[in-house]
Amino acid sequence: DINSISFGGSDGTLLASGGDDDTVRIWDTRSGKQLMVLFGHRRNVNSVAFNSDGTVLASCDNTTAIIWDPITGEELAVIPAPKGLHETDDNFRFRSVSFTPDGHLVFGTNEHMLVWDTQENAWHYLERGGPVRLVCQSDNLLLAAVSQVELSFHPSWRAVSTQNYE
Repeated sequence: DINSISFGGSDGTLLASGGDDDTVRIWDTRSGKQLMVLFGHRRNVNSVAFNSDGTVLASCDNTTAIIWDPITGEELAVIPAPKGLHETDDNFRFRSVSFTPDGHLVFGTNEHMLVWDTQENAWHYLERGGPVRLVCQSDNLLLAAVSQVELSFHPSWRAVSTQNYE
């Protein structure tokens, strides 16, 4: 099964998909042909997302995010879930990932949102109180988080009550 798709590439002609076969696949939208298969996840890929200019791709499984170069397929970074969260919570998992316009990563999880600050290489924990199934970020810094029955908007992830999470 395919769990997530995202359009990207500097000219918008790439499509990334993540699925139950633990892979990320890159497709050419003009021809419909698969360009490459990216291996690195050990579990189902729950979500994929391109950054705002389409030149960097993020993917996540339950407890790991990987940053890719979508042109070469090179693995640029591996980001494990925050220490303590997935070890102490058997239900923990990354459900979705999205880039902010300034290049940070926002993750929806089973209980809250997490932000990976790419400048500080640090986690920020955003209290939510329920499953966050989908996160997305627009160019004008509006963050939408969807739980089972709620849709919420914020001027940016920095405007939500945050704390550093070690």
